[in-house]
Amino acid sequence: MGPPARSFADSHPGRQDSMRIALAALVIGSTFGLGCAASRVEPRTYDACDGGNGDACNQAGLRTAGSRFRNFVKAGRLYLRGCNFGSAPACANVANLFEAGVGYGYQDVPRAEMYYAKSCRMGYPPACDEQARVRSKLDRTLYLR
Repeated sequence: MGPPARSFADSHPGRQDSMRIALAALVIGSTFGLGCAASRVEPRTYDACDGGNGDACNQAGLRTAGSRFRNFVKAGRLYLRGCNFGSAPACANVANLFEAGVGYGYQDVPRAEMYYAKSCRMGYPPACDEQARVRSKLDRTLYLR
């Protein structure tokens, strides 16, 4: 009899956490009434985003990430635009993607902490909790080196 079958999580231990964080981003978005069930983004949502509405950019990003195609690269661009236009939830979603290493092609926890802090300063309480968690994680990592 051959060796026991290994799951994807066993053979890729770091990816398990990344996918858990990406899933948490979608759950947080749906929990706070930000929506993510639609598989298609309304054209007027993109128009509002192009017009400088950060919340519309965040909505478009959530719908893009939550669609059946799960395009995290496009969602990341939309979240970043929303953050630059002043949407605190969009900044938190950018941070989620950087922390998970999804959408940008690499994991950047210090940058995630920076975006959580920005979202917290804008008055988004869930981002404050996430910033404290990530800061603690960074402090432990630096201490162990």
